[in-house]
Amino acid sequence: MKMIQKIKNFPAIVRQSPWGWTWVGLYLTLHYSLVPLIPTVEMWLYEVMNGVEHVERIVNAVLAVVLAGVVGLVLLRAKRRIMALAFLGIAALTALTITTNPDERVHFVQYAILAMLIHHAHPARDRQGLIDIMTLVMFAGLADEILQFLLPDRYFDLRDAFMDTMGGAVGLGLILAFKPIPTRPGDPGTPGTDAV
Repeated sequence: MKMIQKIKNFPAIVRQSPWGWTWVGLYLTLHYSLVPLIPTVEMWLYEVMNGVEHVERIVNAVLAVVLAGVVGLVLLRAKRRIMALAFLGIAALTALTITTNPDERVHFVQYAILAMLIHHAHPARDRQGLIDIMTLVMFAGLADEILQFLLPDRYFDLRDAFMDTMGGAVGLGLILAFKPIPTRPGDPGTPGTDAV
């Protein structure tokens, strides 16, 4: 029942932050429109780079540079450094242990960015808001996999959907690590705070 009510309220939520939701829509449109092209691009890369191993090395090197940049940003700007580093550790362990497929590692990063964009469009003010964002990320990942299932030379992969969800959780965790630390409501001179 709550889900139906949230779907009915969604147009009002979009009106509150039209530019934020525009960015989410553009990002998803670009992502979904590239899905049919990915096998062709992958085959071209494998030919140009002389095999899968070289493509894997390049993707891993790019992701390592991105991770190093995010770690640097966390150390300089995050309000909750330990929390952010823990989420980055989870991201690294997930990407390194669950899959060796560079495509799945890219999925991880894509859906971390999606969670950040959704949070920007509709910031979570409590745990239910975080659950709502993660639900949207999961639905976007499942829609991606269903689209792949409907295309020739592609297939539905639950592991990709899992990587999408993990990526979304890490992206959301990083956003929370950069938010100001709420003070306790009882502290003198401080207003009430959000639960997140």
